Amino acid sequence: MNRHNTLRILKPIWLFFLVATPVAIALLPSGSPAWIKAALVPSYLLWLIKIAYDNSDRVYFNVNRFFLFITNGQVRWTMSVEMTTALKLDAACDTAFTAIRKAWPSAAVWRNEPADKQIHLPGGGGLLRVRQAMFQTDPDDLGAALIVDLSDLLIPFRASTRTLEQITGIFESIRRQLQPQSEKYTLKVKFDASNPYYGLFIRQLRVPKQEIVSFLCDIDQHVGPERGRVAVSQERLALTTTSLSTLNTLSRRYITLASLDLTNP
Repeated sequence: MNRHNTLRILKPIWLFFLVATPVAIALLPSGSPAWIKAALVPSYLLWLIKIAYDNSDRVYFNVNRFFLFITNGQVRWTMSVEMTTALKLDAACDTAFTAIRKAWPSAAVWRNEPADKQIHLPGGGGLLRVRQAMFQTDPDDLGAALIVDLSDLLIPFRASTRTLEQITGIFESIRRQLQPQSEKYTLKVKFDASNPYYGLFIRQLRVPKQEIVSFLCDIDQHVGPERGRVAVSQERLALTTTSLSTLNTLSRRYITLASLDLTNP
């Protein structure tokens, strides 16, 4: 039985409780024990919340956001940044690595070679790697890019905004120094609990979760003249864009669960 049929069957029962519970409370004799009312009122409120949760996307989303905020569940970040620059890549790697080390002076350096540098971040852990990558631009030419990878950064949900500000600040500093010719940013976030946006999409499908083998939805987002892509899967929310400012805007909107509607500009 799918969600739509279940709601259709249970709706009369819910309506009965909505009407019958306050009537029963009003008809109780004046000398009735206080515990009876104390038991009926919370039950009535719980029924109201349950109905709203099952029927309203806004209530569903806000309840999940409130739960994440209260429990301060862990969120796992993975990020990849690609820049091409006119500078020699060894110098570009040194510049990026210096900016990162300045932001995390206590981070442990695991590797420090001209074309491959790695540090282990304090606190939430995570490995940050600065490296060079070669790519084929045409059959007769090779290009090179600076790659910065951040993997398995585990942070509490309530620290998302602060972490986002720190990371975007680092890359803004790198951009000012490197003046990149092209950029690409990809940020993936995995929530400790289920992905709230995934639940929103599944509710619209009206298909039981256990019957869904796989799910992925890509949505184009416009932030002023720039554009980015939001990808929703069962476990993750991924953002991809060629603009750091667009990444910052989309991250504030979705990674911190500030927006219900993914289609809003």
